[in-house]
Amino acid sequence: MLSLIAIVLFPFAIWHLWKNIQMAKASTSWPGVDGVVTAAERKRIALRLQPFVTYSYAVNGMNFTSNRVSFAAAIPKKQIDSVLARYPAGQAVTVHYQPDNPAQAVLELGSGPLVVAPFRTLIFVFIFLILVNIVSFLVKYIEPPKPHIRTYDDVVAADPKLGDRLIRQDAEKGNARDQFYVGTWYILGHDVAKDPADAAKWFRKSADQGYADAQVFLGQLYGSGTGVEKNLTEAIALFQKSAAQQNVRAYVCLGYSYEKGLGVPQDNKQAAEWYHKAKGDPRAEAGLKRLADVNSKL
Repeated sequence: MLSLIAIVLFPFAIWHLWKNIQMAKASTSWPGVDGVVTAAERKRIALRLQPFVTYSYAVNGMNFTSNRVSFAAAIPKKQIDSVLARYPAGQAVTVHYQPDNPAQAVLELGSGPLVVAPFRTLIFVFIFLILVNIVSFLVKYIEPPKPHIRTYDDVVAADPKLGDRLIRQDAEKGNARDQFYVGTWYILGHDVAKDPADAAKWFRKSADQGYADAQVFLGQLYGSGTGVEKNLTEAIALFQKSAAQQNVRAYVCLGYSYEKGLGVPQDNKQAAEWYHKAKGDPRAEAGLKRLADVNSKL
């Protein structure tokens, strides 16, 4: 936002400096009259210490006062003393004035590096800000190329069969997420015969790599003895690994295990704590309601 404001304001500053340069060039033809310096001092102007020289002069019987030494926007700090030395108070000077407007006057004629430098700097900064805003726009609004499609979620809408092939290929190469997907196929019978044992095999491959969804699904198979030999201790261990990754389904499974005493000592307080971690999940809400009903009967 600030850079956009600067882009709007910069043209006015650039125009002002350009006009100053043109006046500096035109001043070489301005007539001169005798004048006298009335004051010379250091003065802080726009946060910078500058030589401030005041002089008076007369044109066609009219008296004028000015303080422009040159057309430079600012005098460098190391040159301040030399400017004040050239124009001490009481010094007689030649004042050059604009014929059409004698109030516009200067002591040192013409343009120079100190006159042109601010204009060039503003032009450079202005162009830089424009380029920065163009790049920012391109980065924010131009859509980047889409990544190469690799998973079922990305391609199923366009070509379900291709998505299945890619998932199986990646699962066989060791991709934990796709191994979990293949396991769900054998649970649901998705283009394969339902086979809990094959499902457990793929869930195990994925769970051993730390994939949270696979851990909780495999734990449920061990908890029910579906496709594997029933092992409540292993089920609880898998639920806990998945819960450590903040898996909501694992929270619910641990809550149910404590509620029913499956693989762990029955403990309604522990059950409620796990259900609360999954609060908002319909299964957790149902578990909390069952525990509330039990407590109300005590």
